[in-house]
Amino acid sequence: MFNKIFKGTAIGLINKMIAAMASFIILPFMLSRLGTDTYGIWVTIVSTIGVMGFLDLGIGLTIINFIAGNENKQEISKYIKTAYIIQFYFIGAIVILFLGLFFFVDWGQIFNIKYISFDILMAILITFVFFFFSIITNSIFSIQIAMQKSITANTWQLFGTLLYLSTLTLVLLYTPNIKWVALASFGVPVVIATINTLLFLYKEQLYYKLNVVVNIEIIKLFIGKSSMFLILQISSLICFQMDCLILAHFLNFNNVAKFSITAKLFSIPTLLLGVYLQILWPAYSKAFKNDQWSWIKKYFYRSTGYALSLSLVFVLTIFLFKDFLLRYWLGGKLQISNSLLLAFSVFVIINIIDINIASMLNGLNKIKVQVYFAILMVVSNVLLSITFVNYWGVTGVIWGSCIASLFFSVIPFLFYIKKLFSENTRPNP
Repeated sequence: MFNKIFKGTAIGLINKMIAAMASFIILPFMLSRLGTDTYGIWVTIVSTIGVMGFLDLGIGLTIINFIAGNENKQEISKYIKTAYIIQFYFIGAIVILFLGLFFFVDWGQIFNIKYISFDILMAILITFVFFFFSIITNSIFSIQIAMQKSITANTWQLFGTLLYLSTLTLVLLYTPNIKWVALASFGVPVVIATINTLLFLYKEQLYYKLNVVVNIEIIKLFIGKSSMFLILQISSLICFQMDCLILAHFLNFNNVAKFSITAKLFSIPTLLLGVYLQILWPAYSKAFKNDQWSWIKKYFYRSTGYALSLSLVFVLTIFLFKDFLLRYWLGGKLQISNSLLLAFSVFVIINIIDINIASMLNGLNKIKVQVYFAILMVVSNVLLSITFVNYWGVTGVIWGSCIASLFFSVIPFLFYIKKLFSENTRPNP
């Protein structure tokens, strides 16, 4: 189990670093080719999609929870079948409803755009439709991670990312139009994930006859568990994806662009850590089933300590090379203030601790307690972000997220985890 964790993490980190570097390089190019306002509109559309991530219904996380540590192919097939049937019916209904209402919706009002061109309208249509399909196709990555096939998942994700970035580069070079940017960004990953799904299920012999008759008991289990994961997903999305929408509503698209670019830069530590924690979650589940609390405690504190150390190094590096980044990465097109960098630095450190806590608690199947605090965090975050944006502008929304995460997630859960370890680990006599 330990070798799989380290090997999978190493491959995943390489994948993420390559993808992050490529994205890092292409971002100023996109900003230059699309223009600040159009780029801000694109970021707002993508942020809206981010807020809608809850349409997954928590199925992806539920798959990991049910399959992790299970070696019975028959049971795994039943869980996969149930998950896909739920998603096909639900997403199918959403797509039909969306297409039926699309041309009757005032998208300019929703995105605060004074004049919405045909290209922007098509970009919205393409983005939403492919996003809906991606909810189904991306389930394969949860299945692979749960089955400890993270190397396979990471390899396909890397291939998809490289193909998407290559396609996006060609689009920006020859036809820098927002609708083609949408197709490259959302269409290519869906195609790659679909191919991955078909090949993986065939190779692992997980295919079997699909029909309309489903196991009601498994559906009940899925609904019960996924409903709690759904609340957690919605809470996270509202807290962190609503920021761009708040900025677009109260300020302007130029501030959205500044916020988005800074957020992309500071997302690097979280993305890299996410690779490790995705693999560690099933390992926590297996250790919990085997009552290996000493191992759980050891790896939780180790992973949190390492993550914090690397994050501090990253933050200090950003401050030291800020002028270089602004001059050569963004070409001087946008100015990012020290106050915004400071706010994101604090947020990264808090978020690193938070996602370490969530990974372990998910592995221990402690979902309900997370739901209670998530609701409190969501309410406080939205209220604080809306209040602070009126006083501190673009930095206000991130400070709202910092305070909400610290007082309604990190601090109470650290006390809760300390109690769990105290009750389940005893010193040797």
